[in-house]
Amino acid sequence: MEWKFSLLLTIILADLTLKAKIKSKQINKPTLLQIYRQLQVSRQQILKENDRQSVNIKRCKIFFEGFFRDFEHLGKCCYR
Repeated sequence: MEWKFSLLLTIILADLTLKAKIKSKQINKPTLLQIYRQLQVSRQQILKENDRQSVNIKRCKIFFEGFFRDFEHLGKCCYR
């Protein structure tokens, strides 16, 4: 369970870093898409693990839904 919180914290910090880099145009679209795909894989792994262990999956899903909605919105705004 401890590793999940650590991973979630890492993802949140990565999100904040990406937002800053996207806003300052320091990151290109292919890199953004690659990171997004990696985060989707991490999301799926955490949700599968939560399913197996029945650990408050609803809270995890809500976090990821908001996170990916923000992430996609940033990508669309910056790379039209």
